[in-house]
Amino acid sequence: MTGTTAARIAKRFVGLSLEQRQQFLARLRQEGKDFSLLPVPVSRHDVSAIPLSFAQQRLLFLWQLDPSSDAYKMTTGLRLRGTLNESALRRAFDHLIERHEVLRTVFHTDGDQAQQVLLHDQTVALESIDLAGLADVELRDAELALQVATVTGQAFDLRTGPLLRAHLFRLADDEHVLIVSMHHIVSDGWSMDVMIQEFVHCYQAYCDGREPALPELPLQYADYAIWQRSWLEAGEGARQLDYWRHQLGDEQPLLDAAPDFPRPATQSYQGEHLRFDFGADLSRRLNAFARTQGMTLFMLVLAGFSLFLSRKAGQRDIRIGVPNANRGRAETEGLIGFFINTQVLRCQVDERLSYLDLLAQIRDTSFGAQAHQDVPFEQLVDQLAPERSLGHNPLFQAKFNQNVVLKQKTALRLAGLEVSEYAFDKQGAHFDLALDITDDGTLIHGDMAYASDLYRRTTVEGFIPELLALFETLLDLPQAPLFSLGALAVEPRRDARAPAPHMLQLWDRQVERQPHAQAPAAWSAR
Repeated sequence: MTGTTAARIAKRFVGLSLEQRQQFLARLRQEGKDFSLLPVPVSRHDVSAIPLSFAQQRLLFLWQLDPSSDAYKMTTGLRLRGTLNESALRRAFDHLIERHEVLRTVFHTDGDQAQQVLLHDQTVALESIDLAGLADVELRDAELALQVATVTGQAFDLRTGPLLRAHLFRLADDEHVLIVSMHHIVSDGWSMDVMIQEFVHCYQAYCDGREPALPELPLQYADYAIWQRSWLEAGEGARQLDYWRHQLGDEQPLLDAAPDFPRPATQSYQGEHLRFDFGADLSRRLNAFARTQGMTLFMLVLAGFSLFLSRKAGQRDIRIGVPNANRGRAETEGLIGFFINTQVLRCQVDERLSYLDLLAQIRDTSFGAQAHQDVPFEQLVDQLAPERSLGHNPLFQAKFNQNVVLKQKTALRLAGLEVSEYAFDKQGAHFDLALDITDDGTLIHGDMAYASDLYRRTTVEGFIPELLALFETLLDLPQAPLFSLGALAVEPRRDARAPAPHMLQLWDRQVERQPHAQAPAAWSAR
């Protein structure tokens, strides 16, 4: 099938009635053909009203519950050193807003029906703030941090927009900080990277006195939203939902991982982020172990985090939310929009088994989730947790994610500017606990977010060394039954330069702590 023929079939499919689309998909399956291989067609001009994607629909619902909330926003910061061309900066943003229709989209509702509404002739909402008059550097930086917290905490109005805002702080003639915020309903982490790359290109072009020469976009986010609904509503969604019903079951346990305070009736989304690293030695060992086992670092850390939560909660059935970029189609890679999907990975922790056994379970679960990744999280919630609670996230209360190192934010030069990331303290928490890791090739960096409704800062500060010690122990004895490693998992973190203890040393420590415990069979057989 040629590309032209495939595009024509996909476009015709979107225009069919629901019954006809169901028949079409059934016929394709009978012929052994995969509909997902067809391209996403350009169809936004063929409909009277553009629907929301399933992910957008849930965020609109949450925003309507609390329009003043700043919980769902995407923010990035860039420090610009050198001579800034502010006119080129504004024109670069205006070009991106014209190029990506989602950046000039608002959301209207008519009864139960919501739709995307495209605005025309939009320009960037860029506010300039001058802090150069503050001569004292420490005072200036403190004021900058305060004002950044203020502007990034402002709520968005999804009915009127704009849903992209930029603030330019002038610290000196040759130093600025640029803060860009977007509502999550039009963006995600991948989109932020796309925006930065294209912004750099456009800014450079305007500084050189020429028009940007970005490749034409094959479609817009609205086309994706139309296609997603057309495909999933025709039967593919039901097929993949069957997998998730079987995988997650009828009962959805609530994680209770040793909180300091009772869970409130309504989440405040207040929280903090604690940054740490795994140390050079543990980072090296985790990556080396992943290679020898033919697994990914993601799987290793997810397995260890699942065990950690299981022990804190005293629960065997652990559900962790894992973001999926959902950019498997080449035509969506360069788009800005809310594509990311969240999958619920279930880990049934049996401490009679070993870390290697737990890893095998995580590997199989991850592959199964990847094969059924198109079902939007919102549909899982509708099907598996129809009774909502404002006190916690549905289906899972802990999140894990491995970030990709973003090279374009560091040590980047363009048109007389040196660009680096402006790091600011993250605030807010959507989940009870959330662990994000980033592997830069030398160190694994961690970010532990926690809900202030449930935890004191000191409690979560104590979780971090416990988690790292658990990983040390799991790597020392990956074949030992997990229950035999219990006392070792809460040891203080060793200095990264210290050699790993010999197995007999670990055995001696275990005997010291539990002198009357029965020797594990896996050890006594050695």
